[in-house]
Amino acid sequence: MKNNITISVLTIVLVSGIVCSCDVKVNTDDIVQSRHEIILSTSIAKPDVKASYQQTNTQLIAGETVNVWIDEIGAGSIPLYENCILTANGHGNLSAGIPMYYPQNSNAIDIFALHSNADIVDRAFPDTKLIHSVSASQRNLDSYVWSDLLYASRSNVQNTPDEVHIVFYHLLSKVQVALRLDDGLSAADISGIMIRNTVTDAWFRLDKEIAPAEIEVSPDGAVSDISIGTDISSDFDNPSYNDAIIVPQTVAAGSAFIVVELKDGTRLAYLLDRDTDFESGYCYQYHIIITRDEIKVTSQVVDWIPGGVVSGEADIVVP
Repeated sequence: MKNNITISVLTIVLVSGIVCSCDVKVNTDDIVQSRHEIILSTSIAKPDVKASYQQTNTQLIAGETVNVWIDEIGAGSIPLYENCILTANGHGNLSAGIPMYYPQNSNAIDIFALHSNADIVDRAFPDTKLIHSVSASQRNLDSYVWSDLLYASRSNVQNTPDEVHIVFYHLLSKVQVALRLDDGLSAADISGIMIRNTVTDAWFRLDKEIAPAEIEVSPDGAVSDISIGTDISSDFDNPSYNDAIIVPQTVAAGSAFIVVELKDGTRLAYLLDRDTDFESGYCYQYHIIITRDEIKVTSQVVDWIPGGVVSGEADIVVP
């Protein structure tokens, strides 16, 4: 199942005088005062999910970039601006280095926007296989944000002086781990937490005719561990989550999915008791209680979009 609005309404304000990379198909010499500038107004609606990187629930982080393509709708679809690199300012806006204008003939436009670490080498809208990766260490904000794959489009935008809103969709899955300690354990006893047995590369293909929420993402490449934060929760009424972005995929029954390592070398593992599908746009929450020789886990699926229950069992000492 694909996600509904998981990041809603990202604002992009195009401001002149800032350097950007963009292939412009209009003749700026022909621009007249009566032409309207394309201004994409956005914000990210806060989902009903507490997060370790709470600021990512409201906006793109300052310095993050988005690739944007704009087509003119006429007798067919004609590229107007190709692969413009817009940069987030950290306050809900994205900026480009040149003003972008609606066509001189006032035709409507289509807008496509992508946040990804995939290698996009051409100006043209990519219609071939792209590879996006999630970081093997997501213990800091930069690596977490780098791992997130977002896509938005909006069709038939009429020539207007008003701001235009576009909606981004999460194409990957999110895992949140809240850890509570018992049996005299303290934060100093925790060496690390890992998400294990997931593929960390994803392939996807964009299509202008396919809605963002319907874009398919598939695992690609080898399995790798993902290190996440080690914040400790005093209780689960107000948990401190450790977040990770993972590739949508099926993880096999019996896999050690979450592993908590103690400073004495003990590894406590949460094992999936059945094949488990991690789907685009879903957030999977795990509440874990750790003692010196036991791990107790409860889990649920919440927004990004609501879903069913993930089940599993606990074990001790894994390689």
